Amino acid sequence: MDERKASLSCGTLILIALIVLIVGNAGSGEVMEEVEALRRETQELSNSVERLHGELREVKQLIRRR
Repeated sequence: MDERKASLSCGTLILIALIVLIVGNAGSGEVMEEVEALRRETQELSNSVERLHGELREVKQLIRRR
């Protein structure tokens, strides 16, 4: 068998790294948008829970006064 060794130059390795970086981050913009949407929804839910908690306190106070 004829053994041949492949050698890659520095430029080739950088090009491969850039391709991997570009392809690997191709969908990251969409992911970040989804993460931000989930953060907003979580904050809205937290605000709703706080509002409901306050309303529940008011109802409890009304019941105690009777």
